[in-house]
Amino acid sequence: MLLASPRVIALVAVICALTSSIFADDESFGKLREARLKYEKTYNEVSASIEKWFDGLEDRARQRGDRQAILVLNTGRQSLRKTGIIPADAPAPLVKKMDTAASRLKKDYGIVIADLTRQRLDGPANAASRELAAILSGANRLDWHSIFSGGKLDPEVSVADFIVVDGLLSAPGDHDKLLFYMKPMKNFRARLRYRIDEQAEAAIVFRCPNPRVSREVGYSVGLGSNKEWIYDINRSYNFVYMATATSLILDATLLPTHGVVSTKNFHVLEVIAIDNKFRVILDSQNLYEFSANTHPEGVLGLHNRRGRVEIESFDYALLP
Repeated sequence: MLLASPRVIALVAVICALTSSIFADDESFGKLREARLKYEKTYNEVSASIEKWFDGLEDRARQRGDRQAILVLNTGRQSLRKTGIIPADAPAPLVKKMDTAASRLKKDYGIVIADLTRQRLDGPANAASRELAAILSGANRLDWHSIFSGGKLDPEVSVADFIVVDGLLSAPGDHDKLLFYMKPMKNFRARLRYRIDEQAEAAIVFRCPNPRVSREVGYSVGLGSNKEWIYDINRSYNFVYMATATSLILDATLLPTHGVVSTKNFHVLEVIAIDNKFRVILDSQNLYEFSANTHPEGVLGLHNRRGRVEIESFDYALLP
C-alpha cells in the first residue's frame, strides 16, 4: 500500500497554497482544507507508529546481535521516509487506519465536488478532483536530497564549522558554529533528525541570501525547548549571526503550541517554506505557521550558539 508520504504531505501544503487562490475564502475551500488536515493528521499518527514499530524490531535485532537484520530494517525505514510505502509485514491495524482515512477523504472531497458541480463551478470542481487524485496517488512526488546522511556531507556544504564524530554531525565547544548548504532555494521542505543537550542552543537557518558575503541574515527556528534561550523551538526569529540583533517574528498565522524537546532522544524537525509562508513541524506534529517577507530566497544551514547538538540526517526537497 502507498501512504501519503512526507513528499505527498509537502505536496498537500503546496496544493493548499494553490487552491486558496481558486476558492479564496469560500466555504468550499474551508471544507477541503479541513478534509486535508484530517487526512494529514492520520498520516502523521500512522507514520509515528510505524517508526516505533521499526524501533522495536531494531531493538530485538540488536539483542540478538543480528547485523544483517538491522541493515534490512534500516533500508525499510529509509524507504518509508522517502516513498511512504508500508512494508508488507507492517501491523494490519495501521494499514487499515490509512485505508479508512483515504475513504473518508474521498467522501469529503466528493461532497464538495458535487456541490461545486451543481453550482456550475466547473473550474473549481475540476481543480478539486485533480487535487484529490494527486493526494491519493502521490503524483508529482518530491525528490529528497541529503545534505548530511550516513556520516557524509554533501560537497555543496560550505562555511562548515561542524565536524563529523561517530557518524553524527556536531559542533563541539561553547562558541558560535555555522554550516551552510550553498544552493539557493525559495520553496522547500527541510527535515532534520537531531538530539540536543539541555544547555545547548542551536537552530536551523534558512533563506540566508549569501553567507559568503554576509553571514548575518535569514530566518531561524530553534532546535531546543529551553525558554531561557533565544533559540526556543516554539519561536521563529530573524537570524542574525552572534545574535546581536536577533528579532522575534511576530506575524504568526497560528499561535504556536508548545513543542517539548527531550534531550535524551532524537527528534525530527521539519520546516516547509512556500513563498512568504512557513510551517514548523516537530516529530510529525504541527507546531505553528508564520509569515515573513524579508528574504525571498536563500540557502539552508545550521547555527550552534552554545553547547552540543548532534545531527543524524539533514535533508531537503524543493517545492514548486
